[in-house]
Amino acid sequence: MPSKGWEYKDLPNYKLTLVKQAAEVVEDIRSRRMDVLALLANLRSVHLRMFTGLTPANEPDYAGHFRGEPIPYLLDYAVGIPANPSVGAPPADVVALMSQFETNASQRIHDLDNYHNQNAPEEERLIETIKTACEIFAEFCRIHPFANGNGHVGRTILLSILARYQYWPDGFTLDPAPPDPPYSLCVKQHQDGDPIPLEKFVLKCIRGRVAPPPPPPRKKKRLRR
Repeated sequence: MPSKGWEYKDLPNYKLTLVKQAAEVVEDIRSRRMDVLALLANLRSVHLRMFTGLTPANEPDYAGHFRGEPIPYLLDYAVGIPANPSVGAPPADVVALMSQFETNASQRIHDLDNYHNQNAPEEERLIETIKTACEIFAEFCRIHPFANGNGHVGRTILLSILARYQYWPDGFTLDPAPPDPPYSLCVKQHQDGDPIPLEKFVLKCIRGRVAPPPPPPRKKKRLRR
């Protein structure tokens, strides 16, 4: 039977699982146990970590595998966003594109390391770091290598880049997604060639001018009679 696709939000109690697993990833980023270069070398692993237990029971490889891999329900898995047709590489191209992405992004981090070692003014270092992080994030989201959960992995990359240089954007959360609006529009504008709105949004988050989204409401416990 062909796959009906993967939507982790269809699973019961997905929020509890995802919030917990995403929070553990954030803790590893902030404590520097997760290095961005190691992350870029194996993006499948962080996707597996966040989405284990959130796939259909008979299709577990949605977690930790790219579209286009030789897995029956991923081999021809196409994705798209109607509001942004540039998002979603063809399945047959994803593995090669991600190999090139990982190489290019890692080189950008090495270049950024060198820039930080040149004792440029602090404000210039901050702006250059944000520009690089946003470019890498937006390109990852454009490829959309996973069947689902691309935003989570993309935000993990962006947060890991910023944390490498001791910046942290409190309002740019991993899970739930950052406040929207303006988040989705900023990402689309960057992918359409206008990077300024996303860069300004991340800068505001770093400077504490964007409040994180409220946590999901807790279920009330039923009182026993």
